[in-house]
Amino acid sequence: MRRILLGSLFAAVSGFCSLAFQTLWYKQLALVIGIDVYATSTVIGGFLVGVGIGSLVFAKKVNQIGNIKSWYSSLEALVALSALAISVVLYQGVSLYVQVESILGQSALLIYALLLAIPPFFMGGTLLLLIRWIEVSTGAEEKSPAGLLYGMNIMGAVVGALSAPTLLLPHFGIFNSIVVVVVVNLILAMTGYLVINVVNAPKSRHENNGEQEVILKRALVLLYSVSGFVAIGMELIWIQTVLQYMNTRSIAYATILAVLLFGLMSGNLFANRLKLNSVKSYSLLLSLMCFSMISVIAPYLVISKFVWDTQMVVKAAAYGLSHSSMFSNLSSFVFIAFFFVFMGAFVFGCIFPLALKIQKNNQTQAHFSGILLGFNTLAGVVATAMVGFIFIPTFGAINTIKILSGLIILVVMLFVRHAQFKRPVYVSLMLLLAMVAILPSSKLSDLLVEKEGGNLLWFAEGVGNTVAVIEQGEGERAFHRLYIQGVSNTGDVMASLRYMRLQSYIPALIAPEPPKSALVIGLDTGITAGALTNIDSLDTRHVFELLPEVVEGTKNFNGNYNVANNPGVDIFVGDGRQQLSRPGMSYDLITLEPPPPTASGVSNLYSDDFYKLAKTRLTDNGVMAQWWPIATQSVEASRSLVATMLNNFKYVTLWTTEVHEMLLVGSDKPQNMDPTRIASTINSNPDLNRSLQEVGVKSGDALLATYVASREELEDFSGSDTTLITDDYPLLEFDEWTNELVVTDIMPDLINRFTVATSDKAHVEQIKYEQDNLVAFYIATMAAYENQPDTWRNYMNWTLKRDPNNAYYMWFKP
Repeated sequence: MRRILLGSLFAAVSGFCSLAFQTLWYKQLALVIGIDVYATSTVIGGFLVGVGIGSLVFAKKVNQIGNIKSWYSSLEALVALSALAISVVLYQGVSLYVQVESILGQSALLIYALLLAIPPFFMGGTLLLLIRWIEVSTGAEEKSPAGLLYGMNIMGAVVGALSAPTLLLPHFGIFNSIVVVVVVNLILAMTGYLVINVVNAPKSRHENNGEQEVILKRALVLLYSVSGFVAIGMELIWIQTVLQYMNTRSIAYATILAVLLFGLMSGNLFANRLKLNSVKSYSLLLSLMCFSMISVIAPYLVISKFVWDTQMVVKAAAYGLSHSSMFSNLSSFVFIAFFFVFMGAFVFGCIFPLALKIQKNNQTQAHFSGILLGFNTLAGVVATAMVGFIFIPTFGAINTIKILSGLIILVVMLFVRHAQFKRPVYVSLMLLLAMVAILPSSKLSDLLVEKEGGNLLWFAEGVGNTVAVIEQGEGERAFHRLYIQGVSNTGDVMASLRYMRLQSYIPALIAPEPPKSALVIGLDTGITAGALTNIDSLDTRHVFELLPEVVEGTKNFNGNYNVANNPGVDIFVGDGRQQLSRPGMSYDLITLEPPPPTASGVSNLYSDDFYKLAKTRLTDNGVMAQWWPIATQSVEASRSLVATMLNNFKYVTLWTTEVHEMLLVGSDKPQNMDPTRIASTINSNPDLNRSLQEVGVKSGDALLATYVASREELEDFSGSDTTLITDDYPLLEFDEWTNELVVTDIMPDLINRFTVATSDKAHVEQIKYEQDNLVAFYIATMAAYENQPDTWRNYMNWTLKRDPNNAYYMWFKP
C-alpha cells in the first residue's frame, strides 16, 4: 500500500509538471510565432507527438529494464533539464525564429514543434516505469496499478493546468515559473532515486496466447486510438463553443482544460474500481464509446435559459460567500464547463482502465499501457490537424461533432461482433444515432442568438475561432455587434463609433508632421482603419488582422467606410505583433484596435517589449496611439498600462475618446497641438469634418477638448514604483476581475487632471466650454452607475442644454 501511495504521488507531481510546462510553453511560443491557432497547435502537437512516441518506445523497453530506480529518476531529470533548455531557446524570442525561418521557411514551425516534443518524449516513459515498479514490488497477485496511476497523473495535470495562470504566472512571470516547475521536477527525480528500491527487476516478456488474443489486443488499441482522436477533437470543439458562456481571459481556457482533465481522471478512477471480467468489460467499453458522444451531444440539446440563470445564481452565491469577483466568475466558469464538458470527459476516461481489464496478463500492464497511451496520444495529434484545420472550418463545430459520432458508430459496429453481450451495445448505438439525427447543424449560432438576443446577420467558423455579427436594439438605436468566440468584442453603437474614429483622428491630427503612412493593428469592426481613409496626407494605410473571418465580418458594420473593400487600405491577415517583427516599412502613425487588454494574449500588445518593437517600425516623427479602456481592468493595472507607455516615449499625452475609453499617444518628438492648424485641417477636409460631427466632435476646439493630461500628470497618476507590463510578466492577463463600475473609481481622478491643451487665448474659452460639457456628461454617467437617477438627469439636461445638437450626447438623451 505504501508503494502504491508513493507511486500515486509521483504520478500526480509528474502530471502537474507536464501540464504546467505545456501551458507556459504556449505563453512563450505565442511571443515567437503569434497568438493564433498555429501557436496552440504547435505546442499541443509537439507535446502529444513527444508523449506518444515516448510511450511506444518505452513500452517496448519497460519490461526489460532492471534498474527501475535509475531509469525513472534519470527520465524525470531529463524532462526537467530538456524543458529548461527548450524554454531558454523560446526565451530568445522572435528574432531567433525569424532567422531560422529565413533559412527553412515554413519548416521552422516544424522545428519548434519537434523541439517541444523532446521533454514529453521522456515523460512518456515515466508513468510506465512507475507502473512497472508497483507491479514488481507488489507481486503478480496484486491488482494492476496502471489505471490508478494514470488517474493520479491526470489529477496532477488538473492542478498544473489551473495553477499556471492563477498562481505561477502572477507570482513569478513566465520564465521564472518554468524554473519553478523545473525545480519541482528535479526534486521529483531525486526523491524517486531515494525512494524507489528496485535495481534488479526481473525481466518479463509477454507471450501471446494465440490468434484471438492478438486480434483482441489490436482491437483495443484501435478502439482507444479512436477514443483519443475523438477526445482531442472534442477538446478543440469545447474551447470553440463553451467560451461564449465565459469570456476570453486565460482562466476561461484553463477552466475548460481543467474540467476536461478532471472528467478524464474521475472516469478513469471510477472504471478502475469496477469488478468486471474481461467479457463484461469489453461490452461495457463498446457501449461507453457510444455514450461518450451521447454525453457530448446531450448538453447542446438541453441547454436553455434555465441553465444560464443557474450559472448566474452560482456566480452570485460565490460572490456572497467570498466577496471576490475572481472567485465568483471562476465558479460560474466551472459550472458551465461541468455542464458541457464533464460527463463526456468522464466517459472518455473510463475507456483506458476497461481496456486494461480486458487484457488478461497483468505482468504486461506497463507494456500494454504504453502501447495504448502511445497510439491514443498520436491519434490526438492527427485530430489536432484534421479537426482543427479541416473539419471545423469546412463543416462547422456541430457538424464536426456529428462526424466524430459517425466515427464512433463505425468502429463500434466493426467490433461488436466480438462482444458476448451485444444488446447493450446496440441500444447505445441506436440512442447515439437518434441524438445525432436531432442535433441541428445551426445549433451553435442558435445558442448565441438565444443567449445574446437580436438578429444574426453573419456567422462563420474558422481555424480556432468563431465570428458572428448580430443586430441588436431597435429603430434609430439599432446597431451591429461583433462576437468572437461567442464573446462580445465591440460594435458600431455611437459610443464605439466615436472612440474608434478618434483613435485614428487624434494621433493623425497631433503628429509632429502630417503622417504619410499609417498602420492599424486589429481590424475589429473596421471603424478605426476606415477613419484613416479621411486623412488626406496618408499615402499608405496598412492593417494587420489576426482572423480572416473578421475581415469578412467587417462588411456588416456601419461607419467604417467599407474598409474591407477600400482600395486605399491594405489588409494583411496574421498576428500583428509577429508581423511587426519582420522586416518592413516604417510608419508615421501606429494605432491599435485590439480586443480588451485582459483577454488572453492581448497583454502582449501593451507590454514594454511590444513598444520597443513598435518603435523600430516608427519614423523619427512617428506617433503611437494606444487604446486604454478604463473599465476592463483594475485601477492598479491601468497605472501599469500608463507607466509602461511612459517608459518608452519621451512625449506622452492622454485623451478621452469616450466615457469608458481613453487614448494614450506617445512620440519622441513634441506633438503638434496648435488649435489653428488643427481647425484648418478639419475645415479643409469635408469628409473628415463630417465624420467627426457624426460622433459629436463639431470643431477643432471640440477635438482639443478631449485632451486630458501631459506626461507630468500621467507620471503622477501612474506612480514611481508601478510594475511595468512585460512579455515575461503579462500582468493584465491575471489582473483582478472588474466590471464597468470601476469607471467610478478611476474617472474622478482623471477628471481632476483635465487641462486645456493650448494657451492660445482665441481658443481657450471654447475648448474649456466643450471640456466642461464632457465632464458634466461623465459625471452623469457615473451617477447612473451609482444608481443616482436625479443626479444623472440633472447633469444630462445641463449638458444637452449647452450642446443640444451633439450626436454623441443625444444618443444618451433621457
